[in-house]
Amino acid sequence: MSKTFDPLQGDFIDHIPLKSAPLVRVIAQVRFPDVTVNPDRIFVSGFQKAIRKRYPRFVEEGTQNIVLGPTGVSMSPSVVYRFLDAANVWRVSLTPNFMSLETKKYESGNDFADRYRELLGHLAETVAPSHVARIGIRYVDQVQVTGGLNVDDLLERHMSEVSGRLPNVRHMVSELEARSKEGMVLARWGHLPEQGTHDPEIMPPVENASWFLDVDSYIGYESELLEYDTNKVAGITHELANRAYNFFRWCVNDHFLAKFGKDA
Repeated sequence: MSKTFDPLQGDFIDHIPLKSAPLVRVIAQVRFPDVTVNPDRIFVSGFQKAIRKRYPRFVEEGTQNIVLGPTGVSMSPSVVYRFLDAANVWRVSLTPNFMSLETKKYESGNDFADRYRELLGHLAETVAPSHVARIGIRYVDQVQVTGGLNVDDLLERHMSEVSGRLPNVRHMVSELEARSKEGMVLARWGHLPEQGTHDPEIMPPVENASWFLDVDSYIGYESELLEYDTNKVAGITHELANRAYNFFRWCVNDHFLAKFGKDA
C-alpha cells in the first residue's frame, strides 16, 4: 500500500518497534561556536571526568579541517577527543565546536535519547557552550542481499522504480535534500555491490551486495544562533528524530517491517 502521509511536513506517525532493525549507525550531534582558542587536554578534562564511568575508553585523533580564506583553500590540523564505552559500541566525540553521540548497536529510541540528554547536561556543566549553531541526528540502515532476497519487495514503489525495471543494477545511489517542518532532511539511498559503501567511516563495506538508507535530519542556526539549553536541544533532537523516522517509513513497506521484527 502506497504511503499517503507527507514525510517532510506532515504530522509524526507512531513508531513501530523492530526487534532486528538493520540500523548500522545512529549519530546525534550538536554544533556550537568555537569555545577555545588553543584547545588541549585541559579543555576536555571536566567533561571526561563527568562521563568516564559510562565511557571509560579515551582516544585522541588528529584530523584536518578545510579552511576557506582570502588566499584560497587550506588545511588546518585539529583534534577530536573520543570517549568509548567498555564494549566499544558507543562513542562520544568532542571538539571545540561540536559534541556527538553515536552507536553501532541501537536498541531503542528511549535509551539513545536518555544517553544523549545526559551528555548534553554534562556538556553544559563543563564545556559550557553559550549558543548552538546546528542540531542533527542521522540514521543509517543497511540490508545485506543474501539468500535470494529481493530488496525491492521491501520498499515502497517510488523507492525502486529504476531497479525494479532493471533488475541487473549493481550500483545506484540517489540523494535528496529538502526542507522539513523542523529544518532540513538530507537522505541518500541505493543499491551497492559487494564491498560497496557510500561512506566508509559511517557504513563500513560488507562482503555482500546491499541496499542502504542514510537519513540526516537537522536544523541550522548559523545566521541567528540559538541559546544553549539542555532541555531545548534535547527536545529539538527528539523532533528531528521523529522526522527522520517519518522519512524511513515513507521508504519501506509492511514487508520490510515484518522481516525485521515487527510484533516479534
